[in-house]
Amino acid sequence: TEVKKLTPDKYVWKQDDKTLPPGWKHRSVMCSNGLERHFFLAPDGSSYSGRKQALDYMKKMNSKPEDIKKMERSMNSQWIDDDPNVPPGWKTRTTDMKTKTGVIAMQWYLSPEGKMFRGKKSALEFITNCGKYTKEDIRKLRCSGDNVGNKTGYDWDSTDSSVPEGWKTKI
Repeated sequence: TEVKKLTPDKYVWKQDDKTLPPGWKHRSVMCSNGLERHFFLAPDGSSYSGRKQALDYMKKMNSKPEDIKKMERSMNSQWIDDDPNVPPGWKTRTTDMKTKTGVIAMQWYLSPEGKMFRGKKSALEFITNCGKYTKEDIRKLRCSGDNVGNKTGYDWDSTDSSVPEGWKTKI
């Protein structure tokens, strides 16, 4: 089998990014789904989709500790490791993602093994199907955020006696 050669010259890579270790390059792309993605090119010509993948590669290759720290310091946000809504060992974070129409908040989940999930739905699918988590772990994640904000845009009346107990009506 023929090994696919990397073609770093196929893209325009920025070299003047002060958040990257020496020799690393960066480029950003607006995807068809409206989200902006970031790619990183290592000095050896290998490329990575996202700063976390680049950081994982640096650790695997035993890069200089100061270079690893430089890459870590420029991560958009820090992981929260004490979120009560996720199973033990999991971490969460929220980032702002640029879209064609503005900026949206995006929730991320990180498993103890280092696998990253964008959005609760994908994390929930993983913990439900992998067989390592309890029903309680799954329930906590599934129900997390249900009472945050008013997603429907309606105001609800829980005192309406014309409907069965526990039901609400739209005001």
